[in-house]
Amino acid sequence: MTTSTMWKNSGRGDRLGAKGICMKYLFLAAVLFFASPAQAAEFAGYVREVSGDVTIDRGAGARPLHKGDDIAINDTIKTEKGGRAKIEFADGAELVLAQRGSLKIEQYVYDPKKPHDGKAEMTVLDSAFSFTGGWMDKGDKSDVKMNLNFGTIGVRGTKIMRAMNMTATGKECWIYLQSGHIDVYNKGGKVSLKPGEGTIMSGKTTAPAAPHIWPKKEIAWISANIAGEAKEWKP
Repeated sequence: MTTSTMWKNSGRGDRLGAKGICMKYLFLAAVLFFASPAQAAEFAGYVREVSGDVTIDRGAGARPLHKGDDIAINDTIKTEKGGRAKIEFADGAELVLAQRGSLKIEQYVYDPKKPHDGKAEMTVLDSAFSFTGGWMDKGDKSDVKMNLNFGTIGVRGTKIMRAMNMTATGKECWIYLQSGHIDVYNKGGKVSLKPGEGTIMSGKTTAPAAPHIWPKKEIAWISANIAGEAKEWKP
């Protein structure tokens, strides 16, 4: 039985009520505790929801992604226009992927006995996404990274959103922080965001824009893209 099957067969995977987040973390910890070493080493999470054109590639060619599929290290998930997937990681973190682009799980090391000692690294190119952190990024020295088109986000106790905007001069990477703390950096420089702030990256050697509090219009735009509505930014 796969780790995700153990989680889904418990009946809790689709019934996250008032006690949902606590129960979710406890059960995922139990899943990893009783998994074989090989399963624990490979398992990063599973697919809670999927719609539209979404594929997964494990090195042997792409195939359609399905609800309940395990997600493992080195997996690449690709979303096409209108495609959307929600992934739940072993530490309880959740990532929603939408619009045309890709996600690759570069590294995922999680021990429920030492949750704050875990490491996670993933690369998201072009896709809009939201990420809500789990046990792994709750410590003071979180080692959770998200590589993007023009730089990297260092995550700590976080809920973030990202979408790509097309301009006359090229792509822009828009990042908004709902809660927690993030550092956004590339070869051009580094900025730190507080809840309610956003920034924009437009190149790998151009420093991220100075953070500022986002108005409702910008938040609504990025939220719509993550919801699967491909919208152009109109100031």
